[in-house]
Amino acid sequence: MDMLLVHGSWHGGWAWDGIAEALRARGHHVLTPCLKGLGSDASNLRADIGLHTHVAQLETLVLDENLHGFVLVGHSYGGALAHALEGRVADRLHAVVHLEGAIPSPGCAIIDLWDDERRSTTLKAVAEFGDGWRVPPPHPRVWGALSEQQIAWLAPKLTEQSIKTYRETMPDDLPAVDCPHYYLFAHDREPQPYAAVIERFRPMPTWQIASTQGGHELMFTNPDAVLNVIGAATNKAPLPETL
Repeated sequence: MDMLLVHGSWHGGWAWDGIAEALRARGHHVLTPCLKGLGSDASNLRADIGLHTHVAQLETLVLDENLHGFVLVGHSYGGALAHALEGRVADRLHAVVHLEGAIPSPGCAIIDLWDDERRSTTLKAVAEFGDGWRVPPPHPRVWGALSEQQIAWLAPKLTEQSIKTYRETMPDDLPAVDCPHYYLFAHDREPQPYAAVIERFRPMPTWQIASTQGGHELMFTNPDAVLNVIGAATNKAPLPETL
């Protein structure tokens, strides 16, 4: 089965290396693109790269690769991209998976999901260290559950991101897509920053919500749970409340 894995803020396609290897071993065709201006494309970061830049990039990839019946997976910021993308490629989707997905409401931006402290801290860092438009990556420790060895490996890989990706709003006319949706969040994050997102989608009949442990970087801290939820999406199977 075709699978498109979308990484989160400050990361690159490399974030999926372990998960992609496991999925390919199961016979799946897996794409792990690097979003424009991030990861291996960091030298091309520009102030005009926004959320819609990345959505358009992903839509072009879906069409160029002629993906049909594919599983779309988004982590964190990648969740917003997946949610904005799905309406454009609805007839090609098999299922959608969100890992701690940051999904603003229609007409809202990711920055609207942040509490006052995070918004203030981020904008201060942008002003002081990012020339008013670059968002420096945080210390990986803020995401929880990472070992010191994982932190030492992860920190040098993170790259800056344009503030426009967080300020650009989601489309006002996001269509409801009937394919199954799976949302996995970490119950050991306190407070859980995406609690409002989770509760917004929990009542929807096409959505299944599950929790696990491992903090925000589940691809590294709990790959088994990630593979289990992707496996459930592949089979359109019920998702247990806890993985």
